[in-house]
Amino acid sequence: MATPILKKADASGIINSAQGLASKLKDQAGDGQVDESTIDQLLAVLNVAGDTVSDETSPSTVAGTGTTESTGSTSASTETSTGAPSDGISSVPTDMQKSNEPASIRPPVPTLLFDNQEDVNSKVPEFVNALLTEDLHKAQMIAGKDQVKFDALFSAAQKAIIGRIGTGKEIMRKLESSEIPVEEGIKTLKKAATSGYVASTVPGINLIQLAKLMLPVYAGLTMRLPAEAPKAMGSTTATWRAMLGFGTLDFSDFMYGSHATEGDPGVNPMSDYLTFDSPYNDLSVTDNITLKAIASSRGYTDVYQQSVIKTMSALIQGQEHVLLGSNIAAISAPGTITSASSAAAGSLSSGSPIFKVTALTYTGNLYGSTGSAAGVTPRGESIASASATCILTTTGEVILTWSAVENAVAYNVYVSTDNNASHCYYVKTVNINKAVVTAAATGTHVPPSADTTVNAKGINGIISWASLSTVLGNAIPNKLTIYDNKGAGLTAQGGGIKEIDQVHSDMWTKWKIAPTLAICSANMALAIAAKLGSLNYSPVFVINAEMNQNKLQGAMMVTSYTNKFAHYADGSSKAMDIMAHPSMPDGTIIFLCESVPYPMANETRGFVRDVLQPYTYFPLPSVDSSNAPAVLYKYNITTFETLECFNPGPQCALVGVDYLL
Repeated sequence: MATPILKKADASGIINSAQGLASKLKDQAGDGQVDESTIDQLLAVLNVAGDTVSDETSPSTVAGTGTTESTGSTSASTETSTGAPSDGISSVPTDMQKSNEPASIRPPVPTLLFDNQEDVNSKVPEFVNALLTEDLHKAQMIAGKDQVKFDALFSAAQKAIIGRIGTGKEIMRKLESSEIPVEEGIKTLKKAATSGYVASTVPGINLIQLAKLMLPVYAGLTMRLPAEAPKAMGSTTATWRAMLGFGTLDFSDFMYGSHATEGDPGVNPMSDYLTFDSPYNDLSVTDNITLKAIASSRGYTDVYQQSVIKTMSALIQGQEHVLLGSNIAAISAPGTITSASSAAAGSLSSGSPIFKVTALTYTGNLYGSTGSAAGVTPRGESIASASATCILTTTGEVILTWSAVENAVAYNVYVSTDNNASHCYYVKTVNINKAVVTAAATGTHVPPSADTTVNAKGINGIISWASLSTVLGNAIPNKLTIYDNKGAGLTAQGGGIKEIDQVHSDMWTKWKIAPTLAICSANMALAIAAKLGSLNYSPVFVINAEMNQNKLQGAMMVTSYTNKFAHYADGSSKAMDIMAHPSMPDGTIIFLCESVPYPMANETRGFVRDVLQPYTYFPLPSVDSSNAPAVLYKYNITTFETLECFNPGPQCALVGVDYLL
């Protein structure tokens, strides 16, 4: 679709719109506060004018002033080489903005979003604002519920927010060349990033808004968990107190004696708390842009922006994994292994095979650790269990079971068929504490000779807080220990799922609390839906169907689960959200209480991300791998934070669940 040309005679409507918005901004400034959305609307109007005007009509003629000046920029030099303001959100990405060159000599600009430029100009600011306010549904509506348009708008929004924060190549160059004082630059950037903060002692660029823009798409936990700056500076560790309710109160005391009388002061409601001290986790990603890439992309895209978006995406995804499964302390090796032989299909030869099992942390499972071999070092893997021997009278298979290990999400099985325990080799990895071994090992990997599950640079993530009975050196009283399903599947029973109902029942009985979130894998979410769908009465679930152009669309998904025991405990319905997390291992379901219900607690939130330093950009020396000067632009994006839990007792995990059963 051809872009319409705006003639001078037709410009009055746009001029009136711009003047009206400018007048509105003036009124708001007089009140001491300017609504940022009004600025976005004004920019959209001006971009429509500039991008549709003919070559004979300059942008200043249409808008009544120069583009840079009309956006409120402090200096014309802050405009990037592609004409994009670096300190104000543009309604179009940098590589789509207009050039001051005549149309006859500038290169064609590809239309990336829609058939006409007006849609780009009008939709991007509203789309950005929807994401910044975490209204993903509104953003989807702006894109017309079209995934292709949503992805294109999201890409443009990323570039727009980078321009707003001030991470375009012009401001980067100024910071590095000291054309502006570092502190002044930080102050300007801090003002631009209104939802974040910048440490005054470092010459970084705050990327908190870019991160916030990405969160609805990239990181469910990072978006859901509240974040705050440390309450006290000057330390590399975070310290906090967690309330434990009335853990030492004997309620039977209320049944005896006359209280509040002479000689009988009554029941003493002592309250417990624990003090935790956790290191901050350093998350860092480094990237570079070569001179050739900069030259080859000139006039079409901003490789600086593309690189920052890529690096931020990697950092946020890494951060999501840390919040979910990072650990500090070592985990135990599996205990006694029970074995049973079977003549079912299997190729294990008759005889007396020997088995060993190791436990994997989330890190070990993510790393894919499979023991030690030449040139291979295990990571996140415990030492092996004691050997277990099974008698096979004929060719077949062996079924192994063992007790679940706290904070383990997977296990490695090793087998030897020559009756020599030192010849046990890796055969398979399982996410439950049960394994069916049908064949002998073919590799050379042996169990680790030393424990590798300690992570001195880690933090305790969600899985650790839910699984461990002792955290950061503190034994947690009345802790809900892991629920070991021993390799069995979920059970549909009593209008729900037996195992989930048991967790809810124990939380209510022991802690007078209801979980607000269950985290599981995508496969486990399917298993939960299947079990609920197998119940033989309709009130359990509802199927929503939509009729559109003779197409019936419908399916069942489980997004929450009703608590049968604390349904209206505090006057509100107790429905537990179910998050099918893409990085959660199969076999484990985490149950979280995201609030502290005890009135004497100073903290009402169950978890808080304590952020020592938010996502920040740093230029690095431009050197190659040998530390020699190189023709490239090198930078780093980093963040320091830890995860604080203010209510550790009721956090728990259901483990050893076979989603296939």
